[in-house]
This record gives sequence, structure tokens and C-alpha cells, in this order.
Amino acid sequence: MGSRAAAASTTNEVSALVRQELVEHLQGALVLWRRARFDLDLPVPLAQSGTSTAVGDQVFGAPGGAGIGDLRLGASVRLFGRAGARITGAAGAQLFLPTGDRKAFSSDGNLRFWPQVMVAGSYDRLTWGARLGVREMVCRIEDAVIDWLASHDIAGYGKRDAPGIYVLENGVEAKIGSLGLKVRNGCTYHGVAVNVAMDLCPFADIDPCGYPGLRVTQLASLGVSRTVTQAGDELASRLETHLYSTRTVVQ
Repeated sequence: MGSRAAAASTTNEVSALVRQELVEHLQGALVLWRRARFDLDLPVPLAQSGTSTAVGDQVFGAPGGAGIGDLRLGASVRLFGRAGARITGAAGAQLFLPTGDRKAFSSDGNLRFWPQVMVAGSYDRLTWGARLGVREMVCRIEDAVIDWLASHDIAGYGKRDAPGIYVLENGVEAKIGSLGLKVRNGCTYHGVAVNVAMDLCPFADIDPCGYPGLRVTQLASLGVSRTVTQAGDELASRLETHLYSTRTVVQ
């Protein structure tokens, strides 16, 4: 179970609020008519460790001890193919119930619904599978931008309860990239926007992304000089790698 929780100390150092976790998953599934599947998954953090830190007058405490995460209810139906075939496809969805603890970073406190499309297959000793849902797509886009920022020595991170890409600028959290996705008729519109070199003054007159007081930054403010074309070309290759990567398992 990964964590994307981080904060900056008063010395402008990044601290891992959740550094290590030992998680047990309590799972169950019911298959009907050899086509439909219903499942549940309850992650149970058995042990956690991290580093508490303070930002100004606010203290961010690292979680410790056991707890529970968000209960995940899933359903899927096979659309074509059969088990063990060279290729089979399914569609489904997951519902996340906010049963976890926000203070322990095991929940964002929100009810979430993620549609998914899955394909898989098996041939001889080779078994492969791929899955892409809206939330997974968001994470992959965020990871692509984070990877690209790292190539310029900028430490970016994502936040589960507020999609986008964030950095710490002089010890203060600031948003450098935004996401806006619309899925219609199998196509995704809009995408990701990263601030390169622009006039940030208009952001002072609004609540960026609906969050009062959210600071906004850009590459130029972080000491990186790029044109929009250069930044787009560099980021495009990272997006291609992260969005179209698949995992293959040899048994």
C-alpha cells in the first residue's frame, strides 16, 4: 500500500509522513454464471512508520499502529473471451467507502466511484493483463509529470483528495500542474496543464481549483527555463511511457 503523503519542515526539508507500511488485505469474491464477479477488499494497516513534522504552527503527525483503510466494493462482467483464453475483456467498477482514518492517511474521507476496463490473456507460460480506470489514469498522468519534474531536480507529488501536481516552494505547498479530464464516447478530452512561464497574478484573484489560499507556481519560478514547446515535447514522452505501460507476468 503506497502513500503520497509528504510535508516540509520549518527547515524546508521534505519529510515522509508515511515512510513504511505493513498492510494485510481482507478479501472475498463471488463469481456468478462464470461471467460476473463481485468482490470486496478491506486493507488493514498492521504497522506504520514515518516522520512527524511542523509547518509553521501546524504539526503533521506520522501515523502509527494498526487501523483500517477504505472498504472497496467491486463488480465486473466479462464481455468477451473465456478464462484461460489468449484474450478476454471485462468492464466493471469499484466503490470506495470512507471507512479509513484521514489522520492515519488510510482514507481521504470521500466516497469514490471508479469505472474500469480490463483485458487479459494467457498463452503457454505467458500471462498478461492490463487495467485502466479513471482514477488510475489520473495517477498515471500525475506520475508522468512527477517523473518529468524530477529530471529537472524538482520534487513533485500528488494528493489523493486533490488531484494535480504539487511542489514545495520555500517550504510552502504550491500547485504546478492541474488535471481536467472528461470521458465521453470512449474519448478523453482536456488533459493535464503544467505552468511553464506565465503571469501568475490572476491566480491571486480566484480560489485556484476551488481551494482558498492555494498557492500556484511554475517552472520559471523554480529556476527551470523552458519554452512551452520544449516542455511539451519532454513531457509527451513521459506521458506515453506512463499511460501505455503494461505489466507482464511469466509463471
